[in-house]
Amino acid sequence: MSEDIDTIEELLSIKKKRLHELEKKAATYGIDTPPAIALEIENLRTELDRLERKHTAIIAASRTIHSTIPLTPAAAQHPLSLNQAITRAAVLLVVIAILGVILYILGTTNKPPSGSTDTTLALKSIPFFAFSWSRADVKNEQGSNNLTVINNNDSSTSYKFDYSLPITSTKYSGSGLTFRLEKPQDLSEYSRVRIVITFENPGDLCYILLYDITGNYNPVPLGIRTPKNQDISVQRDGDKEIYTIPLKAYFNAINTNVVNEISLAVDTTNSPGNHYIILHNIEFLKQ
Repeated sequence: MSEDIDTIEELLSIKKKRLHELEKKAATYGIDTPPAIALEIENLRTELDRLERKHTAIIAASRTIHSTIPLTPAAAQHPLSLNQAITRAAVLLVVIAILGVILYILGTTNKPPSGSTDTTLALKSIPFFAFSWSRADVKNEQGSNNLTVINNNDSSTSYKFDYSLPITSTKYSGSGLTFRLEKPQDLSEYSRVRIVITFENPGDLCYILLYDITGNYNPVPLGIRTPKNQDISVQRDGDKEIYTIPLKAYFNAINTNVVNEISLAVDTTNSPGNHYIILHNIEFLKQ
């Protein structure tokens, strides 16, 4: 139990230091704060709140266990009455239930689930929470967004992300589509990520960002700003664009053992006005 609490306290310390560093950077940038930094600051604040609640829950559960388990070895030398036996059985059940809750809370890392193939892991096979968002440093410069889940004729699922951003903004104004994984995923065995996406217009773009549990991230542009490197594959299939990107080369700032969030993000510096993006699939490849 003490090791679990120590791990959480270590994560809290790391994330608080990272948040402090980013807040100093944001203060330095002022109105020119990059959208990725603003997004990471908000994600870190959310993650710190979650860890604080988990830390409190573990301590509370630990106190409950210590207060309910009778610590009287001498009692084992004497026969128990029926009422005593029932009482102790009830206490044991309570302890087992509490331990089950603790184990559930502490089960923070999953190996890739079955359901994909031996060499691929599709996002759709991982439990996640999907949501769209808009945020701005100036209230009246905030855009709008909408997320539509599409069940296609072939039984696949797509995510249509509509957004509207001001043509100009005095400070940061952005929007995005985020998939927050229910539990961090170990993707260390995978070498590439493939994204299948449809842009409304040929000149549109967005950034894909992968985050680990400590808040580290890497943004990679999709669309007209995608690096023209041989190790990145870009293909077309009708209105769909298929990007295959090496993980180690372009997401080397994150710990792929504990990936917990995938986002598509835009802001007024690259995508002002009204647009939509349709995400058809994200999958991780071993080869």
